[in-house]
Amino acid sequence: MHENLNWESFSEQYHLKNDKYVQDVSLLQRLQKTDYYPVILYPKLLCEQLSKKFIIGSIGVGKDKSHIFLHDFLNAAKQLNIKGDDWQFLIHPFDPKDAVAPQMPNIPTEKTECYEAHNWGCLILILIMAVLFTLPAFFISPEDPGLGVIVAILWIPFILLIAHKMNVGKSETKVRTRKLTQHEIDQLRQEALKKYQDNLETYRKLRTEYDGKKIEFEKRLDSQAQLLDKHSNIIVASIFKRCLITYHQIQDNNKPPQRGAFENNLFYALMKEFPSYTKIDKILGPYSPDLVLFNGCSCPIDIEIDEPYDFQTRKEIHYIGCGDEERNKFFVQNDWFVLRFSENQIKNHLFECVDIVKALIHFIECGDTSKLNEIESIIIHIQEPRWSKEKSRMLAIENYRTRQY
Repeated sequence: MHENLNWESFSEQYHLKNDKYVQDVSLLQRLQKTDYYPVILYPKLLCEQLSKKFIIGSIGVGKDKSHIFLHDFLNAAKQLNIKGDDWQFLIHPFDPKDAVAPQMPNIPTEKTECYEAHNWGCLILILIMAVLFTLPAFFISPEDPGLGVIVAILWIPFILLIAHKMNVGKSETKVRTRKLTQHEIDQLRQEALKKYQDNLETYRKLRTEYDGKKIEFEKRLDSQAQLLDKHSNIIVASIFKRCLITYHQIQDNNKPPQRGAFENNLFYALMKEFPSYTKIDKILGPYSPDLVLFNGCSCPIDIEIDEPYDFQTRKEIHYIGCGDEERNKFFVQNDWFVLRFSENQIKNHLFECVDIVKALIHFIECGDTSKLNEIESIIIHIQEPRWSKEKSRMLAIENYRTRQY
């Protein structure tokens, strides 16, 4: 169980020694049975809590519903107003060993820099082309140079258009690398040396302060862990109780089903113990429980008394696979407990069955598993295997229920 819940690494990290939560989870998982009477099933909220595993670290912004954090115990202790600590999550001081020690950087001998320049290179090429295409016009008519002038003038808008398209004359940023002077290298070396010395001094200071901070952290963590261990009973109970708080509106059943032969026996015994909790003729969805125990602010209990066959029709009922599993699932998904006894258990072990109900109610109201731990041996003593359909038929042929009266 410790390995399944990741308790070993969790307890070592936070110096915890009392495994009360792990023991309670183990107990509750042992008691939850589906193949033996009494059948005990837990509501969805409790099942989710029992499936959580311990995880190391801070809970962060979004609550992780699949793990148990130290925060869960700290918050419970804070809500219970347990004295001796502020119940804040302690963060381990930063260890300078995890950081890289400062190093003297290499001094560069070259520098890459940006500069502004104008693009005139393409303009010269364009002018040369214009001259080459204009000169023939002058040779065609040497006496009349007007033709050459006209051709030269016609080239002007074309040259301007090409120059515009090719960004001639516009400013642009260029990159160049140049050698640093000795003066610049010496200046960079002095600046780097000063920064290195400052970083080294800070690093040494952190190393010196860390030892003291670590000792203080360990002392606080030990103190916090000792308090959590000391008050583990009420802290764990608080965690379980928190996931059992619900506010159901239970409807009345205007057409209650026929009551079983031994239903009144259990009803009478429970009324003497829990007169304000015990309810009859209630309904949840399509199902009507035999008996309901509900205190108004916690998960209700659906109590069923199962018989192997109908007394009048002799038809097999409550056998494995008859549909009770779907019914149980419906109640569990709606955050109900399901507690099923066999008719034989109510007849021959009524007081033990009442003790089981009392222990379960104590757990629901307080989150404390001490009573459940006490009745585990009783459950083992009176348990009976659930029957198959074939076994139900055999019991009907043997008049099993008749012999019980």
